[in-house]
Amino acid sequence: MIYIQMDEYEKAIESLKKELIIDENNPMAHFHMGLSLLNLGFYQEAANSFLDCIGLKYSVPPAHYYLGVSLFKMNQPKDAISALSVFLSFAPSNLKARILLSNLLKTTDPTLAKSYSQQINNMKKGEIIIVSGLPRSGTSMMMQILDAAGIDILTDKIRNADDNNPKGYYEFEPVKNMAKDVSWFDQANGKAVKVIAQLLKFLPDGFTYKVIFMKRNLNEVLTSQQKMLGKDTKTFPMGLAEIFKKDVARIENWFQIQPNMEVLYADYGELVSNPEKEMDKICDFLHIDPSLKPAMINSVDSSLHRNKF
Repeated sequence: MIYIQMDEYEKAIESLKKELIIDENNPMAHFHMGLSLLNLGFYQEAANSFLDCIGLKYSVPPAHYYLGVSLFKMNQPKDAISALSVFLSFAPSNLKARILLSNLLKTTDPTLAKSYSQQINNMKKGEIIIVSGLPRSGTSMMMQILDAAGIDILTDKIRNADDNNPKGYYEFEPVKNMAKDVSWFDQANGKAVKVIAQLLKFLPDGFTYKVIFMKRNLNEVLTSQQKMLGKDTKTFPMGLAEIFKKDVARIENWFQIQPNMEVLYADYGELVSNPEKEMDKICDFLHIDPSLKPAMINSVDSSLHRNKF
């Protein structure tokens, strides 16, 4: 369970295998095995583990939910609907389950899907724009673009602009403490807030999210970070590179099983070299008036792309 909290799913699976040799009838071991497999994208294997858990102990509500998610990813809508319906009998106010069930019902029962959609609108606390990515991947630049588009930005401006980010960081200090406190999220409703990739898993469930995730050449990310930390940019930190690769792969898998999130991947290099195309994508994603595109493009300073590969 500690490995799962650390997002070390492969290590979690090895430990859980040992536990299941000792006690094959441990329902929570099967549940956590399923959770680890699900986060790695092994949907069939995850579904089998959740079924093992439910067979041993029916009253584990999250096992029914994640079984529904696994079946949804396996393109088995009827079985997914059944599993999610059982889960909602345990937890009727769960927003994510209702969103996923509504999406599944759109083709099989549009009337019921519409009813669920209305319930979702009444239940959710609001919608928040999240700008995320690895450190030094262009998240501050994306916040500048959204600011130029007239979107409300949640920032306290505690961290001042410097040589590494001459136009500012657009950070909000409480984000750093999300693992312990998300009580401030009501302030973010209808606004854009920057959340570093590694903290995304702490986003509270009561909202829906539009996530813009920045992608940038990993060599550029690491060189920029080395420079910001005052380290030798010619020394390539191989260990950190592997951690970052693993982080991005894990987060992309995680996005796949978050029904309350829509995700747009924005390419840093393209934003600098071909901003018009990327701005079209952003405007479509956030329903921004296209007349604001010139201001958004003008907010991009290509001279700040200083660590090119």
